[in-house]
Amino acid sequence: SRFIASLKKLTILFALATLVAIYIPFFGDLTAITGALATTPMSFIYPVVFWNQKHKADAPKWRIRFHYVFIAVWVTLGVLALVGAIWSLINKLGNE
Repeated sequence: SRFIASLKKLTILFALATLVAIYIPFFGDLTAITGALATTPMSFIYPVVFWNQKHKADAPKWRIRFHYVFIAVWVTLGVLALVGAIWSLINKLGNE
């Protein structure tokens, strides 16, 4: 059935991801960099920008301004997370 085939594929992908995580050094730092670059915009920035675009005419001005502050805070945190992940990776590479 489709469920069994899907379960087999997911199991194989999970096993491969686990092997990659075990055998690639500094995998945690690489995932931190990916998370800083991808998760911050997709979770905190794009939804607010899209909401502002859709509701700009109807929304109160204070809400739009709050959204810009929200975006600025999360962009700052995303940049700090990226810098921290790169810093950690450089320190680990330097200690080897």
